[in-house]
Amino acid sequence: MLSLLAIAIATLLIIAGFFINTPEQPLFEVIIKNTNVIPSNLSSINPQLSKILDMYCKSAPILALAFFLFARQYLIIQKTQGLRVLIKTLLAFTILYFIIIYYLLLHSSVLNEYGALLRFLSSNDYLLTLFFICVYSACYVLSVYYFSFVYAVVKLTRNR
Repeated sequence: MLSLLAIAIATLLIIAGFFINTPEQPLFEVIIKNTNVIPSNLSSINPQLSKILDMYCKSAPILALAFFLFARQYLIIQKTQGLRVLIKTLLAFTILYFIIIYYLLLHSSVLNEYGALLRFLSSNDYLLTLFFICVYSACYVLSVYYFSFVYAVVKLTRNR
């Protein structure tokens, strides 16, 4: 799981590096122009870089699903709680997961308008890249855990 995350983060770093060195590339302009209607977390200091990195971050749940589909056969499920507790936990985790994913990937915001930490992280290109690495990592890890938990609960209910 972490190896795939490292590859995804390396790709994000490569994209950021290319953009920082040559921001006028036609591919970046096409991405920015064609994704204007998609909600994004933007920095008012560098909206183009933040738009490109935010679009890349939206792939985190898809990559997590691909990893889960490959790795689910190796998942060891142990029933330690009652089925009722597992279902309640799944419902609570589902609500928490979708709230976090909504605010990190589907919500439009200007990072400079929020707290001091987000203003600091959006103050230059390198810190902005660090912010999007954190967003990507959080979305990827949460998605892998969510898909695994759903799979485990479904498998346990079928075995009942």
